[in-house]
Formats: sequence, C-alpha cells, structure tokens
Amino acid sequence: MRSGRELDVRGPPGEGRPWMAYVRKYTGKTAWMLEDMRASPDNRIFFFNTAALAQGLRMGQWSGDIQLLGDYARTDSESSGVERMNENTRTEERLTLRNAGAYITDPRFITFSLGGTFGLSQEQSTAEADGQEFRSEERDAELIGYDASVGFFSDSAWSLSLFGNRNKYVQLRELTGRNETDVQNSGATVYAKRLYIPSTLTLRQERTEEESRVADVATLRDETRNIITYNGRRGWVDSEMNLRYERVEKSDEIRPELDYDSQTASMFYSLDFGAELNRRWDSRIRGYERSGFSEENRWDLDQLLRIDHSSNLRTQYRYFLTDTQRPQGDSTNQTAEFSARHQLYESLTTEFRGNAIRQDLTGGKREVNAGRLSLDYTKRLLGSGRLRIGLAGYYAKEDSQFDAVAAQFVQESHIFDSPFARPVTLDNPFVIESSVIINRTAVGATSGCDIARPLSEGIDYELRAVGDTTEIVPLGDCLVDPTVGIGPGDTIAVDYQAEVPQQLAFTSTSWRLNGALDFRWIRPYFIHDERRQKLDDGDPQQERFLQDRQSDIVGVELRYSGPSARANVSFETERFRSRNEDYERVRGNEFLQYHMSRHWRLSVTGRQSLTKFSAPEDRQTEILEARAVLRHTASASLYTEFLARWWSIDDTLVPDEEVQEASVQLRWRLGKLEVDPHLRYINRKRDGTTLQDYRALVRVIRRF
Repeated sequence: MRSGRELDVRGPPGEGRPWMAYVRKYTGKTAWMLEDMRASPDNRIFFFNTAALAQGLRMGQWSGDIQLLGDYARTDSESSGVERMNENTRTEERLTLRNAGAYITDPRFITFSLGGTFGLSQEQSTAEADGQEFRSEERDAELIGYDASVGFFSDSAWSLSLFGNRNKYVQLRELTGRNETDVQNSGATVYAKRLYIPSTLTLRQERTEEESRVADVATLRDETRNIITYNGRRGWVDSEMNLRYERVEKSDEIRPELDYDSQTASMFYSLDFGAELNRRWDSRIRGYERSGFSEENRWDLDQLLRIDHSSNLRTQYRYFLTDTQRPQGDSTNQTAEFSARHQLYESLTTEFRGNAIRQDLTGGKREVNAGRLSLDYTKRLLGSGRLRIGLAGYYAKEDSQFDAVAAQFVQESHIFDSPFARPVTLDNPFVIESSVIINRTAVGATSGCDIARPLSEGIDYELRAVGDTTEIVPLGDCLVDPTVGIGPGDTIAVDYQAEVPQQLAFTSTSWRLNGALDFRWIRPYFIHDERRQKLDDGDPQQERFLQDRQSDIVGVELRYSGPSARANVSFETERFRSRNEDYERVRGNEFLQYHMSRHWRLSVTGRQSLTKFSAPEDRQTEILEARAVLRHTASASLYTEFLARWWSIDDTLVPDEEVQEASVQLRWRLGKLEVDPHLRYINRKRDGTTLQDYRALVRVIRRF
C-alpha cells in the first residue's frame, strides 16, 4: 500500500513510536493515513480527505424491475332484503432500482446498499344499493418507497449498521374491501463481535399507517413502536449461552387506550457434561413487564436436567416456576417433574412420569401430586404387518383451599377455529359471567376483523351457559363489518372469576387403552379413554366440582401408494360421555393425489364431521369440506393451477355458513419477464347474508 511519494512521521521517543502517519499521492490526489501500530490490522484507523473518498467509491451491482398491475374486484351482497354492490378497479406502475455491495475505499471500511421504488396507483370505486349509486370515488396515490443501509467496519471487532426502509402499497382483498398501508422502519445496529459474549444492540422505530375499508365502513390504524433489542450469544465446546433484552414503547394515535410499554429479558444456558457427555442441563430465565393496555408483570424459571444412562434408558428432571401479577389478580405456579423412559429391544417402551404442582392464586391455593405409567408394545406380523398396543394409567390427588367462594383466572388463551369461528369453552366451570373481560390479542389470517383490542359483550360476542361450563359465541361478521365480531383464527385472552369450593380434596384415576393393526394398506384401530374422580372428604355437595368422563373411538384407515397415485381414506366414530356433555361424532377424511401424465397432477381432499349432542341439550353440528387442485406444468417456467373448494357448517345453535371458491392461476417465466394472471370467485352465505366476490388480477414484472 505504501506507494507513491510518502512522508513518514513517527511518534515521540520513549513510547516505542507507536503512531505512524503517511502522506501519500494517489494519481494526483492526497490522502492522510494514521495507523496505531499497536492495534491489530482490523482496528487501525484511517483518515481520508474528500477527494480520496470520492476516488475510492466503488458502486455495487445494479438491479431493478418494472412492475405493471391491473386489479379488479367486485362484491355483490344481499342482507335483510337490501342488495349492495361494491366495485373497485385499480392499476399500478412501479419502477424499482437497487444497488447492493457498494463500498468506499475498502469493503472493510464502509459498505452500503440503496434501493428506491417509484410508482403510481390509480383507483376507481363505485358503490350501489338496490341499483342506486350512492358513492363513486377516484383515488390517485404515489407509491414511494426506499430501502437503504450503511455498514461501518464490517470486519472489525466493533461495527455499525444504519438502516431505513419504507413500503407503501394498496391491496384489494376478497370479501374485505381495500387496504392502503404505509410501513416505515429506521434504526441502527451495533455489532460487538469480540466481547466475551458476542452481542448486537439494535434501536429501531416502526411506523404503520393503514386504512381498511369494507363497503362503507373505514377502519384507521396509526401506531408507532420504538424498540430496543439486545442479543448476545456464545457457544463453547460443551455449552451455549443466549441473552436477550427487548423494550417496546407502542403508541396508537387512533386508539390511545391501546398504548403500552413492555420490557422482556431472558437468559438461556445449556451444558453437556459427564464422562461421555451423556448429561445435559438446560436453564431458562425470563422476565416480562408491561404497563398500559393489558398490564402484566411476569417472570419464569425453567430448569431441566436430562441423563442418558444407556442407549435404552433416559431420565429427566424438571422444575418450572411462573409468577404473574396483573390488576385482576396474582398467581404463582410451581411444577416439579420426574420422568423415566426405557426401551426394551424394539418392541416395548415404558415411560413413567411423576409431578407435583402448586398454584397460589388470589385468595387461595391448589396442590396436585400425580403419576402416570405408560407401556407401548409393537409386534411384527406376517406380511410386513405391525400390531401396536398402548396402555397408560394415571393417578392424582388434588387439594384446593380458597378464602372466598370465587377465584380469579387471568389471561386464559383461546384460538377460534378456521375457516369457521365456532364457540369456545372456558377452562373452568361455574364462571361468573359479569366478571368476564376479553381482549383480542391476535387477528387470524382469514379473519377480516380490525385489530387487537378489547371486545364488548353483546357486540363482539355473547356468553352462553352450557351445563356447568360457559361458551364464548362470536357475534357479527367481520367480513361485513371489520369493527364487529370475532373472526376465524382470532386469539383472545380472557380474565374472569369462577366459583370454587373453599376446601376440596379428591382423587383422580384414569386409564387409556389403544390398539391398531397396521398392514400398510389397512389400519383398523380403537382408543378407550376413561377418567373417574372421587371426593376424599368435605361436603358431598362439592361433588358438583368433579366430573367423570369416558371416550371411545373406533376407526379404520385405508392406504394406497403406487407409481402414479397415492390415496388415503379414514373413517372413525366416537362416543363421549360426561356430566356436562354427551355426544356421538362421526368423522371422515379423504386424500387422493394422481399424476395423470408427466404434465398433469390432480389432488383431492375431503373432510366430514357430524356431531350429535344429547346433553346438556339437543344439538347437531355438521361440517363438510372438499378441495380439488389440478396443476398443469408445461415446463419449469410455465404452470397453471385450477382450484375448487367448498365447505359448510350446519349448526342448530350458531348461524349456518357455506363458502364456495374457484380460481385459476397461471405463472409464466420467460427469461427476466414474469407474467402472473389470477382469477378467483367466492360465494359465501351466512345467517341470511349472501356475498359474491369476483377478482381478476394480472401482474407483469420485467427484471433487469
């Protein structure tokens, strides 16, 4: 590097002259360089004048694309005798340019990448009611986005990365109208690679603005998250440590009541030890603090020791502690667990599990001591057959004491079924309905509902008593109005009080027997599961808090696998009996995949379920689903997919629903040109409301 004319200025005498400075000539340009000769080459400091920096700029590889999009969506609906039509037509043009891998002087000094998107969107929407137009709008939007990052000293012990990006897009969604979203992120990350525990520290801000419109209902979202994240990780020969801390400050401009601040800190450490490294210790500690919306303080401790005594014997020891504090009440859960697993040859597996549980809740406590022994036996039969038998027994003693006749249960989580949001049952019986508080914590992928927020009884849901239990029944239809109801796949957290006995001691015994004969092409099987609970002492009236149950399942599975086809058909019947529920259920599942030729493939799936309840009340639920996909692959760059799907739910207590869907999608790649047309039709009927959705989309991308 020492080329051209050079001036050598050394450090003062007596200090080993550690500093060296050079003045160099590079093609007529002057550059200063100051080196600390005591440091490693990665830590030496360089100074360049602006002329030298300009001379040392090296651009990376350029790339980009041009995207053209045409999108048409129309929804016809009929509800309460009123016919409505919503129609959206949208076109979009985007130009994206990117430069990646650029650097100044040396890739170890400054690297950067830069990308920009410049686009326009034109949209026209029309709405009619009973044939009369009442809304017609035209929107033009600029789709400006960028993605930039700068890295400093990437190969050094300490390095820095700055980043920022923005993405703005408009989307027409089936049955749910239109979304316009603007997402911006910016921040910095510091990398410390040569600390005792290599670490990263990231500061970033996330800003999301969104307008969602369904028919004439618009939902706005404007929230900002300021996030600090630390991650540290180091691995040794026989151990590993992970550290993490994150702080989130979320502010919502539209709904300030959803603002919150949270902090999470966690540590994980694992160690393999012993003469043959046959012992492993895993230690996890986590603390969480949240103020504002859904206030909570919590910390967890999880210790696990596993010992492989031999190739066929393993034991495991675990202690788990959770302490939670919320405005609705506090709880502390402790679990100590021991398990042993023994494998005798290939035919018999024996497993024992024992645990002791203690729960300290607001106003009371609960203790459980339990053990479970299971045996799984496999026997080879003639003709590559297998006989599999499983037997398990469970015994537990439970003792609970409460100061009051009601206990507080907090943040009980439930996820609603998809594609239909059917009622869910709370875990504990004898719920005091007036105490129930429900928050939606996550929105399902196909939900259509607006945001995570508190839910209101009588608007979003209703509570229904089913014997001793309580069900949460969704109300409204998020695909008609996203601000009302609960959708498929939504996650909720429920706080509530439930009646509890002031003192209850009882014993639970259960056993399970299952068996199957597997001859590859046919597999008949059965499962028997039974539980009995007996009061040890106390008021006999407290037996209402106990519940016996029994379940019996008998089924058969047929399988076929050939050179051009695979098929699977299963059918089973179940009988379930308990004090609160008594039902019979029949289920069926079918699958077929057939390669008709080298270019054509057909996949068909089906699912049926019929449940008849006789207690606590007469009720019948029938779910049917069928799906067929036909794919034609002309070449590696061209394929076409045809899809047809139909599913329905028929329930005597909740609104019936039926959905029919058909679509055609083509994907064509010709060099750097991509063409993706897509047609889709959806017909949906629910509780007297009919929705028909038509969608046509074509996207053309030319990369360069």
